[in-house]
Amino acid sequence: MADERCTLESISWIQAFPFVRLFATFKRAVAFRPMVLAFCCVLATYVSGRVLDAIWASAGGGVLVVLDRGPRSGGAGRFGAAAAVATNEIEAYATRDDRAFHAWKRAALDRQKALATPGEANQPADHAQQVADLLAEIDGLVRDGLRRIDAYQEQHADEKAALRQKLLRAADIVRLTLAGIDIRRVASPAEQASAVEVLLRPVPGKTGKDFAKKVGRLSKLVARHRKAAERQRLAPRGPFIALLDYEMNCFAAAIQGVLCGRWGFDGSALSERPAMLGSIASAGNGVVWLVTQRPTFTLLFGVILLVVFSYFGGGICRICALQATLAQPISIREALRFSRQKFAALCAAPVLPIIIFAIAWILTYVGGLIAAIPTIELLGGLVYGLTLLGGVAMTATLLAVVLGFPLMWPNIAVEASDAFDAVQHAASYVFSRAWHVAFYAFTLLLYGGVCFGVVRIIAALILKLAHDANGAGMNTAHAAGMHTIGKLDAMWRMPAWNELPLLPAVGDNAFWGHFHNAPLNWAEYGAMLAIACYVFVVVGLVGAFVVSFYYCGATEMYLLLRRTVDGVDYDEIYYEPEEPEAKDLDSPGNTPATHEADTGDGDSAPAPDDSAESGTH
Repeated sequence: MADERCTLESISWIQAFPFVRLFATFKRAVAFRPMVLAFCCVLATYVSGRVLDAIWASAGGGVLVVLDRGPRSGGAGRFGAAAAVATNEIEAYATRDDRAFHAWKRAALDRQKALATPGEANQPADHAQQVADLLAEIDGLVRDGLRRIDAYQEQHADEKAALRQKLLRAADIVRLTLAGIDIRRVASPAEQASAVEVLLRPVPGKTGKDFAKKVGRLSKLVARHRKAAERQRLAPRGPFIALLDYEMNCFAAAIQGVLCGRWGFDGSALSERPAMLGSIASAGNGVVWLVTQRPTFTLLFGVILLVVFSYFGGGICRICALQATLAQPISIREALRFSRQKFAALCAAPVLPIIIFAIAWILTYVGGLIAAIPTIELLGGLVYGLTLLGGVAMTATLLAVVLGFPLMWPNIAVEASDAFDAVQHAASYVFSRAWHVAFYAFTLLLYGGVCFGVVRIIAALILKLAHDANGAGMNTAHAAGMHTIGKLDAMWRMPAWNELPLLPAVGDNAFWGHFHNAPLNWAEYGAMLAIACYVFVVVGLVGAFVVSFYYCGATEMYLLLRRTVDGVDYDEIYYEPEEPEAKDLDSPGNTPATHEADTGDGDSAPAPDDSAESGTH
């Protein structure tokens, strides 16, 4: 028999390695419809969080902030000074044990009380008049200094120009200090320390007898306003914005770990070399802080998050599920209609495991109270195995929530099931295919980190190039009252090219820059607000990509696990056309006629009959 030969023309990588389907997540996440829903999700979360912050701040429930000596990763600022850095309550909770944290908190409260006591650091009643007098004095010093430089005969023209620039910069530094603006990113500590002396002695030479007295008086007044700005910097912050900043730092540290090949637990988010899983653990500490230290805020904000993410997240999962299974695009209105129809299930699915955990906790707690009764301790010890069973139930529920939560909403989006079915399937997949879940989640973390790095670089380039091109024109004129700061830089300053890191930075060096960098008049302030709105739309789209990628990746992972565990094909999904055709019934006992739905590739998919709640195609 002659040998038969065959030629391998192509390899179906999806058939050979099913997890390759996960790499379609980026394409689905950046699509227009999921990004719109994710942006709405981010915007609603931010607005509601800031509203709760305003309520908590007025009630005295802000997050404490103090100065700790010594540099921290990302906190040294532009000039790398090893000055004191601000540490907030969340960072203290994440980096200290329980006893050390409570000691830190007591010390922070004492510092806040000391700042609030009457004294020199507080603003006097005529503070505005003092500032106006100082500004007028600075204007006089600048005019006098410029005359002295022009009359200085021992320097060449270019040296005189350098002296003029130094004098004008010193005047701007003092003006920024009086305005209460953080100038750490604008001027080095040496420039700040010498600004007053440069104003009083613009040219080299001997000084008068009262020079030291003038320097001391003006330095004292400037230092008083610098203390006021520092006190404002250390004011308690709202729980939401403080937690958001902390979690963003943890997220940036995790992305650094992904892109630098540090994937383990060997570095926390606050270390100089953060690792991916270590940074995720640090982010978890922030959530634990919120639950334990601000339980009322957690309850209210948790309800808001549940409603917002259930509504918009369910729509994103539905869009991705239909695209991944039937290649069937649906509109945003259809996706949100599905979320409204399944809103109760979407909200109840994450809550059910929490209720089970709470019931197990309460039963265990009641058993402990009964065992505390005299002469019943022996019985409590004999039946302590029931307590351990309660611990098993709580642990299993906790694992199901942490690991199975990403699978609950995709289950509802794919099967149109109820909350109990979503929880059951998620727990079943987690406990029957634990290694598959871990592998898929780890793959999505690595892939998502690389994709986020690319998206962030694109967003940074958009903002930086727009700023530089527009600033080349706007910065030819100086901001109101300034001599060395251009109009655009006063309103919005982007980091320089050598300060713009490719990797996400941990600290205050945000890739979108900083706003309100100098005193502004009413027109400049209005322009700054408008520019900030446009800039934060770009920043919000970066955050929306993270949300969209999470839901799309969870949906792809659910489809893979469903195929592995239940043996269900990828293209089977519950789907009803938005406008079904009319049904013709020959008799009351006849089965309704099925509807045809365009699958996008020429095939037709019958709609499920109405007798089943979660039919598939």
